[in-house]
This record gives sequence, structure tokens and C-alpha cells, in this order.
Amino acid sequence: MKKKLLLLIATIAILASCTTKQGVTLSGTITNSSGETIYLERFGLDAIVKEDSCALSRDGKFVLNAPAVSEPTFFRASIGAKSITFLADSIDNVIVEADLNDLSWPSSVKFSNSPESEKIQEIIDKASTLEKELTQYAKKAENYDSDQRKEANDKMVVMIDEYKKFIEKVIFDNYTSFVSYYALFQNVLDMPVLDVMDSKDQSLFSTVATSLKIKHPDSKRVNHLYDYVLQAKASQKRREMNDKLISTATEVKSPDLNLPNLDGERIKLSSLQGKIVILQFWASPVEDARISNRQLAKLYAKYKNSGLEIYSVSFDTSKVLWESAVKNDNMTWINVCDLHGENSIAARLYNVSRLPSNYIIARDGSLVGKDLFGTRLDNKIAELMR
Repeated sequence: MKKKLLLLIATIAILASCTTKQGVTLSGTITNSSGETIYLERFGLDAIVKEDSCALSRDGKFVLNAPAVSEPTFFRASIGAKSITFLADSIDNVIVEADLNDLSWPSSVKFSNSPESEKIQEIIDKASTLEKELTQYAKKAENYDSDQRKEANDKMVVMIDEYKKFIEKVIFDNYTSFVSYYALFQNVLDMPVLDVMDSKDQSLFSTVATSLKIKHPDSKRVNHLYDYVLQAKASQKRREMNDKLISTATEVKSPDLNLPNLDGERIKLSSLQGKIVILQFWASPVEDARISNRQLAKLYAKYKNSGLEIYSVSFDTSKVLWESAVKNDNMTWINVCDLHGENSIAARLYNVSRLPSNYIIARDGSLVGKDLFGTRLDNKIAELMR
């Protein structure tokens, strides 16, 4: 009798901790998850906030709760290394079904009672499928000859472009919804699909920022996006003025640099003529620059045997921090720094106003691109390799 009573009390306690309350609710069934714990987090603008957790029942049922929100908000439910992202507003009750053992995760996740979460899941599904296909192509290409690698690379570029068209359509179809906000910042293999500094992509950012600001004028997330677009436009105008000065010069050649590497050996930029060069400017404390470093590592591994070189100029003032970042970010290419920070001669010669930034230099030493990142940079390098 005593054991039965204890069991009853434990059951009541579990039910009390996993019941629907006033606010945002995520409920549903995740099969093959008995004994697992699911955690609910809310994506704030500045931090991820833990909201609730719950042990899944024997049949995988669960209920998670969060306080009511005043605007559409992104949430994540996590089970081990797997996660579910959804969008909820006010006191929404979002329902989800999934199989924890399904090898196609996250494609196995299915939402109901939340059309916007279904659209976000569609974005996630396509990105996941694309990343798997690109990884398979890249692995096969390791054993290809140069012509086969070029063919494989062209195919991968087409695949990424198709996904970008899909993202653009999602934005146009949902420009007054936070689904469009989510779509703006999609990455494929850690590379952004859209670039706010690209004039065409920037129009998408601007459309979403303006539409959401009209609908949610007091939203911190929306106002942050709106300011982000304004800053990008101002930066683009400065860049266009600088590019105009370069284009009207009698000779569009890259100014030479002769800076020391970690061993104190000076390396001239001009010594790389004959190769395609990414001239990169960065600094270890700048998080966006560190992300760019990790993206460049993948790009360098892809093209280094085809004539690509990277000449990375750090604006650090501490050799210890510079050296640590080079090691941690796997920067196996040319790294130089005069330890003068923003007063470096490179900053003045190349009019560097933000980090990270870059120039693309063709085999003849001419400047053929500026501030290209993600797929745009990959596409430009592939073009120059032809």
C-alpha cells in the first residue's frame, strides 16, 4: 500500500510539472524517447533563456511551458544533441511529432497548430538536405581530377543558388511574418545564404525590416534589424565611393604590402602574383572576423591546390592573442601583422573601415572584388579558377 501511495504521488508530481499553463506551450509526442528529458529555451535578442524541462513519458508524450510573449518569438526544444526550432506568439499552443531515432532528423519533425513553425521547419528541412548533399559531393570530389572537381563545384554552386531562390520566395511570401526574419539569416555549411552588403540581397533585408517595423514598431528584434540594414546601406555607400575611386584610377593594381609573419619573416603581397589571392583584414577580438576565419579555412582547403592563396592581415596589438587565434581558427595560410592595430599601414593603404573585410586579387595582381563573403566569395573564386 505504501509503495502504491508513493507511486501515485510521483505520478501526480510528473503530471503537475508537465501540464499546459497560460502562456506558450509546446506539446506532442516524440517516439523512441522514453526516459529522455526535453528542454525548452527562448531566443532573446541578447541571450538564450531557459524556460522549462520535462521527462518524456513512456509513449514519448510531453508538455513544455513558457510565459506568454508580447510578440512572435523563436524557441528551441532540445533532446540531447537534437533540437526543434519553432515560432510562437502570445499564448500559442504548438504541437509537434517526431521520431528520435529517425535518421532523417530534423526532417522527421512535424508541426501542427502553428503554420509559421511549419514554414520554419520547411526551411530547416531543405537546408539539412542540401548540407548532406554538398558534403557528399565534396567528399567524392577529393578523388576527382581538376575537370571533375570543376564540374562538381559547378553543380554545388547550382544547388546553393536553388536554395537561395527558395529562401527569396519564402521571404516574399511571408514578408510581414517573423518567418521572413528567420529566412534572412540562414546558413549553409556555416556560410550565410544572403549578404546584406549585396545590393539584391539588401533589398530583401530592407523589405523585411520595413514591413516588420510597421507591424511591430516596439519590437527590440525588429528595431535591431532595422538599424542593421541602415548601417549596411551607409557602409555600402562608403564602399561604392571607394570602388569608384579605384575604378577611375589609371591602374587598378593592389598596393603592395610587406609585413612580418609570426616568425618575424616579412612577406610581400606582390610575391604572390600568379595566384588568386584573398587579401583579408581581421582582428582576434572581432567575433565576425573569427567566424570568417573558419569559413575561409574551408574555402582554402577546397581551392589551395588550384592556385588560391590567402594573405591575412591582422589588426591585433598583441602577438599572443594574434598567434592564439591563428592556431584556434586553423589559419594555415599566410598570416601577417605589424601589431599597430587600426594604425597599421595596411588599414590606410586599403581604406579598411570595418572588420572583417577583404579584397580579391586576380593572378595579374589586379583588384577584382571587395568584401565578398559566403557563397558570393566561393562563386567568385570558382569563376577566377576557370
